[in-house]
Amino acid sequence: MEEKKDKEYTEDKNSSKEIVELVIARLETMPANVNLSIGDEGSFTVKDLIERVKAEDEIGKKVIELQLSYLRSLKDLPIEENVSVNN
Repeated sequence: MEEKKDKEYTEDKNSSKEIVELVIARLETMPANVNLSIGDEGSFTVKDLIERVKAEDEIGKKVIELQLSYLRSLKDLPIEENVSVNN
């Protein structure tokens, strides 16, 4: 069932564009000198991954699915009610 949720971005063109933009924005926050390994597909620079996400090729789709899975997992984290931030 979770796999179906991660692939929902392909069903609606407007949502797909927004999700692609979100994933690209998240990738752009990473240092340019970072390389990421995607399973047995190889190692990719951030710039490579952004291009793959834009193209929505197989690697790009994997990156999108990983990002969506990560973001969905955040909703299950416990929330600390009395957290204070010191400046």
